[in-house]
Amino acid sequence: MEKGVKEVIEEAITKTIRILSLFEMLNRGEIIKKKEAAELFDVSEKAIHRDLKEINIYYNQI
Repeated sequence: MEKGVKEVIEEAITKTIRILSLFEMLNRGEIIKKKEAAELFDVSEKAIHRDLKEINIYYNQI
């Protein structure tokens, strides 16, 4: 079944909030464990891994 525009937007907002939360945690010097973060944000460990890769790309550009 195809997702509607509303679902796509909600997923994008949720992902953005998750990535910003992970970014803030790293800036506070916290250690992020993929399993715990996945449970906290109710996503897969693979999703957390991808989020951390995106944050790493950002850090390497600044």
